[in-house]
Amino acid sequence: MSYTVRLVQSRPNTDTEFWAPPADQVARLEEWKSAGKIVSYEIANLSEDQKVNTSSVVLNAITDFADFETDSKFLEGTNARIAHCAANAISYSVETPDGTIDQNS
Repeated sequence: MSYTVRLVQSRPNTDTEFWAPPADQVARLEEWKSAGKIVSYEIANLSEDQKVNTSSVVLNAITDFADFETDSKFLEGTNARIAHCAANAISYSVETPDGTIDQNS
């Protein structure tokens, strides 16, 4: 059964850039998709006022999410996201079918 993880970022104004994964992390998403671990992903889904961005990754199974959380390239992205959001007053939450696993506010 698939397992969807969502990153919801809220920025203070539209002049502030949301965190987005760099090219090497998008390439890793594509590798995982080709390997069947990721069903689909969406990096940018902006709200009407453009202050909220929702990204999502649909993994093939919860076991793939466990691997996703410990993958060095994705951990690098997590650390970069946390730093970027802190430096730019962006609040975020990471939501899974089991509940919110990471957030700042």
